Amino acid sequence: MFLEENRALAIQRAIKELCDDEVLLVLGKGDEKYQIIGDEMLHFDDVEEIQKSLQLYFKQ
Repeated sequence: MFLEENRALAIQRAIKELCDDEVLLVLGKGDEKYQIIGDEMLHFDDVEEIQKSLQLYFKQ
C-alpha cells in the first residue's frame, strides 16, 4: 500500500505495480472531468489518465 497525493502519479504507479492476477479500481471521481486543488479547478479525467498510463506502460 502507498499514499500518493498526485492522482495522475498514483494511477501510473498502481498500473506499473499491478500483478497479472490483480484488478485495479480507480474510484472516487465518478464522471467529474476536473479536480479542485486549492482555489483552482483543473481539467482532470481519470479515463484519459488511465489511457496515458497504459500507453506508457506497454511501450516499455
